[in-house]
Amino acid sequence: MRVKIPFPDRLLTRVPAIILGPALMVGALLAIGAVNPLERAAAQTREQDALDRRLERNVRTITRTASFHTDGQSLWGRGAGQELASDIPFFDLSWDESGSAGEISSVCMFPDLRGGCATSGDFGARLHGATGGRVGLGAHYKLGAGELTIDYPVQIEMLAPASFTPGKWATIKSALDVLPDARITTATPDGHIDLNGVFGFSANAGAKGCLVSCGESSTSVHIPTSTGRLFRINSTDVHDFTEIALQELGLSGSVQLPDLSVGQTTVNPDGSLSASGSGEYAGLGISAIEWGLKLAGIELPLNYDLPTCCGASAGYTTFDSTFSTAAEASLALRFTPEVTLSLTLPRALEYVVHTHEGSRETGRGKTIVFSAGERVGLRVPADQTTQLRIVPTARIDRPTLLNRTTTDISFGGEVEALEAHASVPPFPLFFPGIDVTLGPVYKQAYPLTNLPTIDVLSDKWPVEGFAAIAMAPFFLEPD
Repeated sequence: MRVKIPFPDRLLTRVPAIILGPALMVGALLAIGAVNPLERAAAQTREQDALDRRLERNVRTITRTASFHTDGQSLWGRGAGQELASDIPFFDLSWDESGSAGEISSVCMFPDLRGGCATSGDFGARLHGATGGRVGLGAHYKLGAGELTIDYPVQIEMLAPASFTPGKWATIKSALDVLPDARITTATPDGHIDLNGVFGFSANAGAKGCLVSCGESSTSVHIPTSTGRLFRINSTDVHDFTEIALQELGLSGSVQLPDLSVGQTTVNPDGSLSASGSGEYAGLGISAIEWGLKLAGIELPLNYDLPTCCGASAGYTTFDSTFSTAAEASLALRFTPEVTLSLTLPRALEYVVHTHEGSRETGRGKTIVFSAGERVGLRVPADQTTQLRIVPTARIDRPTLLNRTTTDISFGGEVEALEAHASVPPFPLFFPGIDVTLGPVYKQAYPLTNLPTIDVLSDKWPVEGFAAIAMAPFFLEPD
């Protein structure tokens, strides 16, 4: 860097040399002072590079292990006490439909000889009906914290010079390997699971039957929409529904709390750990009318007869349904830590840390903190003529756990609502008789299919309980 001191030409010719000389000396000193820090940094880098080349020829490998461990942590959040509650819908259907069927005709039984009809009669049957309703089933479960245990053993290697030269730099390189017995284990939490239903139904039907003369009637059924708990389990045992449960609740099959234990742990290339597990927790056959009536707290027959006349008959069936559903829970965990090392020195030294990002962090102190895999340079004072005792310590920073818990549900079945029928016997010579059927007014089949995956939990948090581990010291000897 050049320092220019401007002077007017006329004045410059008159400046005595004795004055100009000191001014030039000041400018030169300023220039030297401005360049000196850069030259010093460059010289430091050259010195370190030369030291690294020498280190490659005169190094020793120092190996230490640190076994990090935590247990008693919650599966659902930070700390030990986090619980999980979730609602899982299996299905929820509704409808509102109406329809009619049949006909009634007027027949002339005895014509009037003068023209027209002396006696006529009505023959046939007509049905009409409407229905609406809602049926659904789901699960609500509340799970305790469970237990998460993480073992994270690592091997740390430090490449250090066999000896140091007082007044020079000494470089220590570090590397880390996760050992094969690193693992994540879980214990299935206690809790309970409720099977919750929703049911409501309404139907009205009318029939008119004619055999010469006519008779008609109508009726209606109304079950208010109700929601509530059908059944609860609160243990990890499988609950199988019995024949009695099928008659009282309309449920068959089995249900249990989700099994949330994970299988084998995978050590990923970036040092993180992954583990997962899954299991079916519900496999049910369902007849909704039984638990619908249970929710409503009423008893109603499913089949009705409608009075008509003249030997005609009519009736209707209100509701029928059959469903099957299966539910599987899955738990996927990923643990991502950052291992930090520190070197504790017997005295404060000037140091430089070469980071993963390629930057240089400088300082002075008795403790140097850096990430595993980074390189540290120590400037040993010229008066250091005895060995340096260095104590390495390892700790886990930012021990992040990612938890994704999901439920997959398959569902299929059929709903039929309001089917009516009427029958009118024959009337010789005039009417052959008729059978009329209406409906089902609402009929819907649901082919067995897998519903979209439900995210019960997708979150991450820092895992607590890991302690710092002080390892055996190592020594650098003077040349």
